[in-house]
Amino acid sequence: MAEYDLTQKIAPFTDVHFLVQSDGPLDFLIEQAEYYSYDDVMRAKLALLAKTKNVDGQLRALEELQEDIPPELEAQQQANDEREEVLREAAGDALDMFSLEDMTTIKEYVTAGATDPAEKLEMKEKLLAALPAYYDYAKFKYERGEYDDAYLFLNNYIQAIGDRAAFSTVRYSHALWGRLGAVILTQQWHLVKDAVEAIDKHIMTVKRREDGVPPTMPSPSDPDPIRSMSDREKLQLRTWVLHWCLFAYPVTPDEARKRESAGDKWENILELIFPVNDEKQGPGNGPDRYRQAVQNNAPWLLRYVTTMVILHKRPMSERFRRKQDVIKEVIWLIEQEAYTYQDPITQFLQCLYVRFDFDGAQEKLQACYHVLRNDYFLSGWADAFLVEARQLIFETYCRIHQKIDINMLGQKLGMSPAEAEKWIVDLILDSKLVAKIDSRDNYVEMNTRSPSVYHQVLDRTERLASSTFRLGTDTQKIFGQTLGGYPDRGATGGRRGRP
Repeated sequence: MAEYDLTQKIAPFTDVHFLVQSDGPLDFLIEQAEYYSYDDVMRAKLALLAKTKNVDGQLRALEELQEDIPPELEAQQQANDEREEVLREAAGDALDMFSLEDMTTIKEYVTAGATDPAEKLEMKEKLLAALPAYYDYAKFKYERGEYDDAYLFLNNYIQAIGDRAAFSTVRYSHALWGRLGAVILTQQWHLVKDAVEAIDKHIMTVKRREDGVPPTMPSPSDPDPIRSMSDREKLQLRTWVLHWCLFAYPVTPDEARKRESAGDKWENILELIFPVNDEKQGPGNGPDRYRQAVQNNAPWLLRYVTTMVILHKRPMSERFRRKQDVIKEVIWLIEQEAYTYQDPITQFLQCLYVRFDFDGAQEKLQACYHVLRNDYFLSGWADAFLVEARQLIFETYCRIHQKIDINMLGQKLGMSPAEAEKWIVDLILDSKLVAKIDSRDNYVEMNTRSPSVYHQVLDRTERLASSTFRLGTDTQKIFGQTLGGYPDRGATGGRRGRP
């Protein structure tokens, strides 16, 4: 089932350091040794490491390949040491200030005006002159694989400058991404949400440039120009955000529970695609901006969205109080993109909720397990997925049948009659379904509860409001194109309106 390996689709949207990190995607491919040979993966890892300044990583890869160390690699290590010393010296003033002063004082220096004391203005001039070198030093640390130092320096740089429009430069934008990368690589999971939100805010507020107009490039006279982005570029960057968030997803349910107990938010992808705030914030910045990124640039992310929703247990927001509420949205996305991407996981939901094909859903469930076990991001969730997916099958089956034969249901779920009966009892208690089991005749009798008229009206009204919003957005785009006020639809919206 190598056709379901997404490594080569995901890699272009991630940072090379994510791919080559210890226990990263390439190491996972080496361990499972199902799709690619050990030698091929190791050579790919070595080629990627060569694009960084992480010479130590290259040396380890060569050692594993049992190859000689080329002399130029030792020369590169020495050159890196010398370059780092030069950058450290150039950033000396900033390094000293950040080590001696608190961030409040640093910000006062940066924002000092003509009416402030001469001493403060002098410190401002000194700091602003050293900040570019400080950024370069932080970037160099990141390239060498020293992610803890990189995070500290990049975070200082970002905090000192702030998010004022006058400082929304290319360098500031890169610093935001570097900080998120360092947070992920140092596994500071409690910082991921804020780092992602900072990038999302920057993408929304950065100066807008019409599609087709070239950006202002760095030059000797302006080495760090004000950042501007077209709507197409914003869509591309949001695609990157979603892929980077994959690396912040817990690798196992145990890790998820630990992070949840520590108060860490780790469902970043779901929160981006299904936001709590539905307010539109300018052209290309609507509430469905990340769904557009999935539909237009990366439909394969539907595998992860689908899996995360099936595994999700808590209410996401007032808008998505139940898992079924989110599943409806996901199914719509799956149906819309079925012609561009399908796999057993997306097909499982189609079988269960679109075609009500329970036999087909059970067949897909077996294929899902194999796909999940061979996916770097989801391999640790395969068993938990089976449990949650079987519960969905049972709940859906119970809602359309009043009397259920336990033997027959056990066959559909791949269980013996005794296992099926015990599992059904536990599931009825957990899912709060009203039912009774007749052990003598071996069947379950459901007491189905249809939604009240009140709740049906609320549900339909909510869907109608969502459809009306999308229709209004699409209409605005059409008239905007006619008047020359908006770029083409592919850059700012989905390809189809929702019925």
